[in-house]
Amino acid sequence: MNEEPRREPSAGSTEPGTGRQPPVDRDARRDPGTSRQPSAPVQTATPAPARSPWTPRLIAWTVILFLLLLFSLQNLGRVDVRLLFWVYEVQLVWALLIFAFLGYILGWLRPRFRARR
Repeated sequence: MNEEPRREPSAGSTEPGTGRQPPVDRDARRDPGTSRQPSAPVQTATPAPARSPWTPRLIAWTVILFLLLLFSLQNLGRVDVRLLFWVYEVQLVWALLIFAFLGYILGWLRPRFRARR
């Protein structure tokens, strides 16, 4: 004889004539408000329009680099740079760029030294 294990009856309706519970949809039991039918598509916010990669900062840097290239091509001549008793012969563009860079560094450091006083 094939005997099924006895189960305790739980609250709710039973199948007619058998005394057994009908199969339970576990998902429906967890959240009775949901159904098996697919839900309507969720509407999302409209995407932001694509922005141009040419920001004002990028345009300014492009112009500066272009002017620097033009400046360097026009100042390729050689010059003597004298500092105390040293004399160096270099291209004018390198002398100007090195001293411009040194001036930038000194201008950047000056407020930091004043803040310490």
